[in-house]
Amino acid sequence: MPSAVPSVTRPAAADDDWGRVVERGGRSRRRRILRAIALVLVVLLVGVPAYVSWRIPRQEVTGLASGGQPFHILITGSDSRADLTPEERIALTTGSAGGERMDTILVLSVSGTRAGMLALPRDLLVERCDGSVGRINGANGIDGPGCLVTTVRELTGLPIQHHLSITFGGFRDVVDAVGGVRLCLDAPIKDRSSGVDLPAGCQVLDGADALGFVRVRKIDNDLKRIERQQQFLKALARELLDPTLIVRPWRVVMIANGLTSALVADEQLGVVDLYRIAIGLRALAAGDAVTATVPADPGTTSRGASILRVRSDEAQVLFDAWRDGSALLAPRGADAG
Repeated sequence: MPSAVPSVTRPAAADDDWGRVVERGGRSRRRRILRAIALVLVVLLVGVPAYVSWRIPRQEVTGLASGGQPFHILITGSDSRADLTPEERIALTTGSAGGERMDTILVLSVSGTRAGMLALPRDLLVERCDGSVGRINGANGIDGPGCLVTTVRELTGLPIQHHLSITFGGFRDVVDAVGGVRLCLDAPIKDRSSGVDLPAGCQVLDGADALGFVRVRKIDNDLKRIERQQQFLKALARELLDPTLIVRPWRVVMIANGLTSALVADEQLGVVDLYRIAIGLRALAAGDAVTATVPADPGTTSRGASILRVRSDEAQVLFDAWRDGSALLAPRGADAG
């Protein structure tokens, strides 16, 4: 009898083999992409704050609280021209005034995922750290940022834990580092003294135009200028926290370098504090942060200088709510005063 023909197990069809290989390759590519995204996220969430904390210039600031909740950080915009060349002062229409006053004064407060921004007008008439009475923006010139911290604490009752400042030149550089800030204006804004000439409508402001936009006040008053500053800070926060930065790591590097060259922090500000600031900026960008301005009425000094007088009773209610954090529990995006 003829020997039995051994059975042969035929290989699967070539198409099936190729199909399985392609599927394994697709899964592998997806895993590599997810790992790359995870790595970028780690760099963004851990590496960038650590880098900024390491590189940011520091200064001694007295009068800071050691802790507590909510977290309160005093953020100031200085009108110092020291970091500008004569040519830049002309280009930015900043003038050549000496010394340093605070052009912008605000307290960013964070409790959990809630945040608020309390603005203090620069012309607010207050008792300053040395007992003198005058505009709050002059406190820094008396005894450095510690004097302003003490003045704000005595006025509001808020325990200020940290201080962060930015100059004219630094503000311009941060805006340019994010590639400009998109802003929509209901009406044109033009003022020769601040160098701003912006049409109505939506547009992207570079650093120079942005500086003019937040500085201008001769066209109305200090309170209206605060509204513009809050509008701009919300737009800037959206640019700083733009989720598409994950695919533009070079832009992240530019922003990080821009921040470290533009800001000056107190000596104790650390990575955890930067995360808290980021939470506040995220709420601001999303329109979830509560905003308020110290209530005040316009007036003049005996010499005719414009000032703002605090409405004491109304302001005290606001300060109490800000201090215990209840103001931050208002509906997200609300104006607390």
